[in-house]
Amino acid sequence: HEFQESTIGAAFLTQTVCLDDTTVKFEIWDTAGQERYHSLAPMYYRGAQAAIVVYDITNKDTFERAQNWVKELQR
Repeated sequence: HEFQESTIGAAFLTQTVCLDDTTVKFEIWDTAGQERYHSLAPMYYRGAQAAIVVYDITNKDTFERAQNWVKELQR
C-alpha cells in the first residue's frame, strides 16, 4: 500500500465549488492527528461547519483515536 507522510502541524487549502447558482468556498485545514498536536486542534476547528476524520483501516489504533476525535468535535 502507498505510504502517506503524516501532517506536521497543519496544512491549509481552499476550494471553490459552483453548484447551480450558488458558489461554495471550502477552507480546508489538514491537521495533524498525533497526540502531541492535540492541544492545537481547537484553534483550527473552532467555528467550523463540518469536519472529516480520517483513519487507517489497517490499524485499529487509528480507528480508536478517530473515535476520540469525533467525541472532541461533538463538544
